[in-house]
Amino acid sequence: MTRLLIVEDIPAYQQFLGQLVLSPTISHCDCAGSLAEALSLAGEDSYDLALVDLGLPDGNGCELIHFLRQHSPNTEVMVLTIFGDESNVLNAIRAGARGYLLKDTPFEKIEEAIANQIAGGAPMSAAVAAHVLNQIQSVAQTPLNNPLTQRENEVLVLLAKGLKTSEIGSTMGISHYTVNDHIKAIYRKLEVNSRCEAVFEANQQGLL
Repeated sequence: MTRLLIVEDIPAYQQFLGQLVLSPTISHCDCAGSLAEALSLAGEDSYDLALVDLGLPDGNGCELIHFLRQHSPNTEVMVLTIFGDESNVLNAIRAGARGYLLKDTPFEKIEEAIANQIAGGAPMSAAVAAHVLNQIQSVAQTPLNNPLTQRENEVLVLLAKGLKTSEIGSTMGISHYTVNDHIKAIYRKLEVNSRCEAVFEANQQGLL
């Protein structure tokens, strides 16, 4: 039997998902409408699966996913959101989500996905799976002599696009302090002292 945590701020959709409690495989179901409420519940109780929306009124659902990975590693996490763009998908998966469905998924498919993930699967909407596949293929094509880590490469690409430090942090779901640490590492590894030099050197080495 599965203990379920639903994290969803839209009352109508939360009620829609609440029907899952009628499933014979669900023994207990709690609902949270905000990040703070979800963190409180997750800190007080244990769950087999958390259905997590990313766009919460007081923060990003990835913060809860990070918390669960650290404090409740046995809790499976499935994202259920309207955000199907590559950035949100990859950030959630890196944070620890193993399932990722879009909100246009029919109810019966959500039920099937829950059973699938509890059984060890990684259910994803087709568009989400395409982003994951693209990322895997991109990593496979990275030059073998690339001195940068995957996260540093991502920061470098955003630097090359002209994004500010705060914008990079927002896009990647990390703090601007962490972005600055990545930038310092990029400069050190590429032996440069500025953004322009980093982009030029990265192009010279075939990293961009």
